[in-house]
Amino acid sequence: MNIRTTIYLLVAAFAVLFVSCSPSSNGRQQKQTEVLHPKTKVKVQYVVESDSLLRALRTTAHKAAQITSRVLGERLHIAMRKKGAEYAVNFCSTEAMRLTDSVSNALGLTIRRLAKKYRNPKNETLGLDSLIFKHYILRWLSRQRLKAIILPDSHGHPVYYHPIKVQHFCLTCHGEPGKTMDANLAEKIKKQYPHDEATGFKEGQLRGMWSITFPQYILKKN
Repeated sequence: MNIRTTIYLLVAAFAVLFVSCSPSSNGRQQKQTEVLHPKTKVKVQYVVESDSLLRALRTTAHKAAQITSRVLGERLHIAMRKKGAEYAVNFCSTEAMRLTDSVSNALGLTIRRLAKKYRNPKNETLGLDSLIFKHYILRWLSRQRLKAIILPDSHGHPVYYHPIKVQHFCLTCHGEPGKTMDANLAEKIKKQYPHDEATGFKEGQLRGMWSITFPQYILKKN
């Protein structure tokens, strides 16, 4: 399946998803006004924050992360099976970003995978994202349950955060060199990405987090 077909199927799936999960236009969730955001040129609705609104946004974002993650995983497995782990490293760093950006543009969301120990600098956690990830790290270290949260960004747009843990197949390119990761592959990665920090992980560790922004909404407190 090529990338265009993949994106088309994702968009088709979300056409149904957004209809079922979009905030209601009645009651406390009713839009108060509409403006054109000066930077994104997206029509923005000011909406009053409520439990039902946050549940709808959480459901939509969770499905977005779930579907995107599944597609990325399937394409990564195919890349490894056909062309080997070394090619899969390049796929993770370039094609995965391209797919995520394409899906983001198609769905009108901003979908990102962020990490403190990153391979691609574009995935680095900064500002509020860094504080959120620190929150997850502290909870993970104290063996507390990691939950998805929604917070407004600096512009008031709701952002859905969800932790990402290391899966077994991730260890091929992100594991411990010489142990769960081939030492030769680790050396090649180091040459190709001199500032790489995304190795040395163990299965089940906190790898990063999803950050999904809804640019079409601005939250207002009751």
